[in-house]
Amino acid sequence: MTRLKTAVYQLRAGAPVTTDHAVQLARAVLSLARQSLDRAAARNDQRVQLARAVLKRVNTVALDEFARAVLDKSIWAIRHNHGWPDSSWPPREVLAVALVLDDRRTLSSAGYTVAEAHRVLAEGMASPPKSMSAWIQQIRDALDTDE
Repeated sequence: MTRLKTAVYQLRAGAPVTTDHAVQLARAVLSLARQSLDRAAARNDQRVQLARAVLKRVNTVALDEFARAVLDKSIWAIRHNHGWPDSSWPPREVLAVALVLDDRRTLSSAGYTVAEAHRVLAEGMASPPKSMSAWIQQIRDALDTDE
């Protein structure tokens, strides 16, 4: 059972609402919005605005320096390059932004799967996170509140 399904099951069974539940549900709303709405429509969608407000309220994790740079470049890519990383950036940053923006085309053209891109990024970090997926999700959460 996925974490989201588990959370929904627990809530239906009368469990108290936790911050973790709120974050999971907000992430699910944003994921569905990315799949079904264009960026302009998503900005004005009240469900998306509520989900972003939830993440902004609970997002107390400070990003490391590289994560902050990846966040800034991800914002730039969305605003100025149709959501694509700039090929003139260093390869690690291109990979990181592609992972954050779930840009499989860029990963594929660079010859990487998601797992391989995680490995390459981790190998280039002085202190890699325990979970690259969680590190990327933190940047996505920050992106969802900064967009």
